[in-house]
Amino acid sequence: MRPEFSQGGEHKVSHTENQKPRSTRSFAEIASGIVDKVSKRKSRADGTGDPVRALSYDVDDRRAQPWVRLGDGTRRQKHVYVDSLRLALKELRAKQREEGYRGWDRLQGNDLLVYDALLDRMNAATGKLYPELATIAEDAGLSKQTVIDALKRIRAHGFIAWVRRSRRKPECEGQAGPQRAQTSNAYYVDFAALRRKAKRAWLRVRALIGRRLKGLAKAVTTIGEDVLLPKDAELADAIASLGKAVERESRNPALPQRRG
Repeated sequence: MRPEFSQGGEHKVSHTENQKPRSTRSFAEIASGIVDKVSKRKSRADGTGDPVRALSYDVDDRRAQPWVRLGDGTRRQKHVYVDSLRLALKELRAKQREEGYRGWDRLQGNDLLVYDALLDRMNAATGKLYPELATIAEDAGLSKQTVIDALKRIRAHGFIAWVRRSRRKPECEGQAGPQRAQTSNAYYVDFAALRRKAKRAWLRVRALIGRRLKGLAKAVTTIGEDVLLPKDAELADAIASLGKAVERESRNPALPQRRG
């Protein structure tokens, strides 16, 4: 700013010139304070300050075990459900491309690889599914961050859900206060969320499952006469059970409840 002069020629300093300029240090201090507050807010109040994510439940807590078995627990029926979900997700991605959808949750080719890698690790008998992100990334041949981004998009359309989990640190046994660490998420297919977020995709999944269960029933008849052949009534019961499960989850979703 140009200096001002009085009538006697003396230098007169303006009010603006006297003001102390803002320094980058002051901004850094403010930013540091914000980070500290956020870190404290995200840490669990367990007396340790360990950075355990919000809404994380102990691995032995029932809320950390939301798994849903797909089908009757056999590998054949698991593949019926999984293949139907995969195809519906692939078709949804194609539909988005066809319609020129540009939202943040626009499905990408890598999302299909991540979904395949994730569901392949599901236990057929129990539905248990809790691989580490690094494991999914290795199976899919992608980076960990790519997997994280893909899972967020897939969840946005209701094809997968998860619960955060934490565990006690065994090396800290005997110390004052529980010592905890974040561990892998518990993943599951929430059909109620799928129906709510992507109704067309849900109808497609239901149709594909019904068709493939029927095809599976027909395939059994070719094995031999000593095999108990499923009847149409059994097929209808299987499909009806799926519908009842969705209705039940719609009334009481298997999602973690926020702690007081």
